[in-house]
Amino acid sequence: MAWVEKRGKQSWRVRYFTADGSIASISGFPTKTAAENKADTLYEDVLMPPGFTHDPFFTVGNDRSFSYPWHRYYADTDCIWMAVELHPL
Repeated sequence: MAWVEKRGKQSWRVRYFTADGSIASISGFPTKTAAENKADTLYEDVLMPPGFTHDPFFTVGNDRSFSYPWHRYYADTDCIWMAVELHPL
C-alpha cells in the first residue's frame, strides 16, 4: 500500500513497496491532496473468491501502444490455482 510523506516545507512525496520489497518514492507533489491522489492509483487489493474475475488493467492506446502494469497474485489459504489473463492486441 502506498502512503504520503511531507518532504521539506512545500513538497510531498508518495512512498510504496516495490516488487522486491524495497521502498521507492515519487517526489515533487505540491500538496498533500495531489500526493494522495497519486498514491491511490498505485495499489489495489482485489479479493477474488472462487469464480471471480477482476477488471482488466491492460490497456491498448489508439496508436496500438500498450500498458501492462506490474501486478501479482497471492492466496491467503493453501490452494492450487491458475491465473489466466487474456488481452486484446
